[in-house]
Amino acid sequence: MHLHRLLTAFLSATLMLCTLEARGETSELSLREARLLAVKGDPWAESSELREQSFIDQGEARAQLPDPRIKLMAGNLPVDSWSLSQEGMTQMSVGIQQKLPRGDSLDLARQTSNKHADAERWQRHNRRLVVERDVTELWLAVYRAQHTLSLLHDFEPLVSELQSLAHAKFRSGSQNVGHTNLVQAELELTRLQDRLTATQQRRDVAQQRLAEWVGLAAYRPVTSNSAESQIAPHESLRQLLTTPTFPDNQTLYERVLDHPQLRAIDANIAAAHIGTHIAEQQYKTEWALEASYGYRADTSTGMDRADLFSFGVSFDVPLFTADKQDRNVRASKARAESIRTDQQLVVRDLVTRMRAALVDWRGLNERKALYEQRLLPQLTQQADATMADYANDQGELQDVIRARIAMIDAHIELLTIAVAQHSSVAELNYLSGYTQTQALPSEDL
Repeated sequence: MHLHRLLTAFLSATLMLCTLEARGETSELSLREARLLAVKGDPWAESSELREQSFIDQGEARAQLPDPRIKLMAGNLPVDSWSLSQEGMTQMSVGIQQKLPRGDSLDLARQTSNKHADAERWQRHNRRLVVERDVTELWLAVYRAQHTLSLLHDFEPLVSELQSLAHAKFRSGSQNVGHTNLVQAELELTRLQDRLTATQQRRDVAQQRLAEWVGLAAYRPVTSNSAESQIAPHESLRQLLTTPTFPDNQTLYERVLDHPQLRAIDANIAAAHIGTHIAEQQYKTEWALEASYGYRADTSTGMDRADLFSFGVSFDVPLFTADKQDRNVRASKARAESIRTDQQLVVRDLVTRMRAALVDWRGLNERKALYEQRLLPQLTQQADATMADYANDQGELQDVIRARIAMIDAHIELLTIAVAQHSSVAELNYLSGYTQTQALPSEDL
């Protein structure tokens, strides 16, 4: 029944999307909307919230005293008659026992669970950052394919125009246009169709992958606005990107120090230290309070017998600690140090990734400036010159086509550079712990 409802909802949403497309009412998918849809629709967050609540409830449960034990006993019954009044020692007793755990172990147990809950909250925050980064990468893949298609579609009429011009010159008997030129124009048009098909394939694949996070919204066209306006580096990152000198390791370390992944490990380290304190409580005595009431029946002659009340205290004596308590404490300390070592590895990984992303961004920025300031103007000049020569019967058609292809390839490469640079910014935002979606209402970090 549940599957039937899901299929019905999916088909209804698909029909609605097709209707909107037919009416031309499908809005563009901005990067911000894609992030919000992905974050709010992530089932991992709900699972994490449930785990956090389980830690909190478990902590409260572990902080309570153990349940008292009730003991019911018929004692000293004579086996010859099983009579309650035959012997003076025979009694029916009810007792209660309450154990008092060692030291502060109950409160420490609650603190341990609370630290695990804190770690779960930070892991959920890290998950939000991961989702934002991954969805940004997928959205950029669709953006790149869509804008590449636009560039190729703009180039298609020019190739067709050149083909028509070549046919016209061939029919007029121009000496600069032979049958080879016509074949060359046909070949380039076919190659252009192949590039269009391949780019459409990449766009469709990217949309399918994006649909995992945003559903049917992935099949809407992405916004035509510049991606640069939608992927802004965090304010603190702009200094790293624009400073003339490359930042040292200490600067990068300070940038990643508050990353939620490290904060989650901090919480786990704190939980491990509390676990060491719990192990140390085993050196302390565990107490137990006991009380019982014994009923004795009257004698067979009617003489009244007094009932009995007992009260006692029991405790253990931790004398042999070498192979138990000492080892438990050492194991807890080793566990805490192990987590701290893992944290050092994570810090090193984050710093290395931030350094690599900065190097990548700076190199891409230099290439982008080279394309915008020198390469594209030069290629445009070359394309115009070859076109003018060909129009005056002083050039070859293949030179015109090569020049135009070089220009369109340069525009596509510039788009690729810009998208790669935006990917580096998305990675840097993740590494600095900068979220670009608002925290969910249940989050309180």
